[in-house]
Amino acid sequence: RVPFPSGLKIVWFKEPSGILCTRSIHRSLPPGYRFHLVRRRLMACHIRTLLWAFAPVALLASPVDQQCARNAVCSSSILQQRAKRSTLKQVEGLKDDVTSPTTSAQTEPTASSLAEARADKVANVEEASMDDTADPPIEQAAWHASAFGTCKRSCGIEEGFRVRKVTCHSIRTGKKIDDIFCEGRPKPCATGPCNCMARVCTEVACDEDVGDDDVADCAFEAFETEETYKFVGCYAKVAGDEPHQPSPNALRDLECMDPSSHAGKACHSGLPFYRYHSDDLTTADCCSFCVRQGLDLCGIVDGAECRCGATVLNSAISGGTVRSGLGLPSVPNGGSPDGACPVRAWRYGGFYEAGAIPEYLLEENVLDIAYVDSVASGIHIGVEMEEDVPDTDVDPPEEAVLETATTEHKKKEPYEKAWDRPSADSLSGETWRERKTSSPWGDEDEGAWEEFVEIRYSFLPDITDARKEAFYVAIQKMADDTCIRLVEHPPYPAEPYIRVGNYDEGTCWADIGARETYGRINLGWCSDSRHTGNMVHEMGHSLGLNHEQKRPDGPSTYHGHGPHLKLFWNNIKGDWKPQYTGDDESYAGSKSDFPGDKVGDYAPYDFESIMHYSRGNRKFDTNPTSARYLVGQRKALSVGDTKKINDAYHCVAQGAATPPPPPPRSQKTAPPRPTQSQKQALKRKRAARRRAQTKRRAAARRRAAARRAAARRKAMGRRGNEEGE
Repeated sequence: RVPFPSGLKIVWFKEPSGILCTRSIHRSLPPGYRFHLVRRRLMACHIRTLLWAFAPVALLASPVDQQCARNAVCSSSILQQRAKRSTLKQVEGLKDDVTSPTTSAQTEPTASSLAEARADKVANVEEASMDDTADPPIEQAAWHASAFGTCKRSCGIEEGFRVRKVTCHSIRTGKKIDDIFCEGRPKPCATGPCNCMARVCTEVACDEDVGDDDVADCAFEAFETEETYKFVGCYAKVAGDEPHQPSPNALRDLECMDPSSHAGKACHSGLPFYRYHSDDLTTADCCSFCVRQGLDLCGIVDGAECRCGATVLNSAISGGTVRSGLGLPSVPNGGSPDGACPVRAWRYGGFYEAGAIPEYLLEENVLDIAYVDSVASGIHIGVEMEEDVPDTDVDPPEEAVLETATTEHKKKEPYEKAWDRPSADSLSGETWRERKTSSPWGDEDEGAWEEFVEIRYSFLPDITDARKEAFYVAIQKMADDTCIRLVEHPPYPAEPYIRVGNYDEGTCWADIGARETYGRINLGWCSDSRHTGNMVHEMGHSLGLNHEQKRPDGPSTYHGHGPHLKLFWNNIKGDWKPQYTGDDESYAGSKSDFPGDKVGDYAPYDFESIMHYSRGNRKFDTNPTSARYLVGQRKALSVGDTKKINDAYHCVAQGAATPPPPPPRSQKTAPPRPTQSQKQALKRKRAARRRAQTKRRAAARRRAAARRAAARRKAMGRRGNEEGE
């Protein structure tokens, strides 16, 4: 330690393991001290030499500065600025300070060590003045994984792999910073598996680096982190900003959508999304709600209202730049000596994937997706616009086909009742006909179904890796409970197939049903993992599914069934009214006509269908009203969705063609509802199962890496023998 007259202390710290435990350093400091990382150098043998600046809180003049230091939440903080100034001021007098009587008990430094230390300090001051690397504190950084690139295959091995960049970024600026700011947190995997039977794989040379490093220590899932939410700081409320009283319309407040409503100030004190009021609000309640909507900032205002926000790193929301008035100040400005905190803010503590919170942490609903997109973009987006275009052109132009009314849509043979139709003819669109007894995806899911339906698809060149990654997840969701297998091909494969492109940036849509040549899916607005559910919705159209609210028993009575919806036609614009009008060709069941058929009659109306619109601007109400909160989900196929797809495509589970007779009914009463402790035990059991699954994946990746390495060595050996001969 080299004491400075100003009170700063400079410490050199070596950690052979290369892992920095910030908490242990905090505990080792004297009372009232905080630390800030100033500079890091990489030495031989992976030993990190660290230079730390410690500032006692007593040096900070004002109470606000002291509160900032105690909370350790300063971004361009007082601590850092004072450390820079003091280091620069004292660097020339380093030798005199070290040899002064106050340090006589310490070991006399050598001339070479002094010269090295002085050079390090000078370099540090110069770098800190122009480099953002040292700017954000350790608490305000996160790992970010880009979208995976093209699938690759090396040395003729069947398993493929894909690689992505994993870097550490500042939460405040979104800029890439040194990895040491993110150390100690689960790091997302840079290498992932890839099924070359389901996707296009590029052959690479055996000696090419395939990115197998650190596969054992990476995390595929963000919930492996122990601390889900991290405290950001206390902020002041903007003048006139008061929490709402509970009301039905207060939750999705659109005030911040209009830039003129908050000119020159932070809208809703920098947390512009949602206004969730509760008298018993906890951090977990608020932050888990925000994360489920894809928002990585959460805050509690006056202890009673939860609001959400987005950082610049969450580019799926912010677009890489937070719109003026929609972000928190860069430095917390609301702390007071008496502990009052008007706006207490936290952030999501896991890693990011392709500029977004990982998809599996989201609970997508088309109403919430449209709301968040509206506030973030400053343009009102209706729930229909997320996935469709209005019914204005019966014969639309080539570049903007309406999936529910295209020139190739064939009128089906009329039946008195929709469920009297054959199952293969029960959907609005034509079904895909190519079937296989073995899975097109190889051994991955062999034996799951009696037969599989293979559908070819290809991407146009304008589809980004982020869109592809979300589309792959949507394909897996479609395959989880059905026999549908979409197989990627290079552009322009054998017909018929699906062509996935960016035809229109303003919306998402798809041609309905199979085509003689190719159908289309437009991923224009569906640009990231937040819209994975919308992509599943569009795949449903490609399979032939209509919107659920267009069922004949939706808006009206149909052969003793319905109406299940009460339409408010005055709230529906004319171009959109056909999307709420009943259609006899929509699926409502089918007759039993194949072994293993589990429908064979009327199919109940499905409020939870991924094909159902949300209520939006109170365009309809459900019958019963208790189902109004079920409509519009975009998380996954509902049970009803899987039944109608499996019915129309004759998907029969292996060995289920002749099901055994049902067991006799039991007279026992229903089991009691699980207690809270039982629910917690079940949650822990599921978490343990996920961790075990992650370990199995890591082991599989290590085995695949070993096989590739062995194949490379073998290939190199053959090459050496040939050269020797």
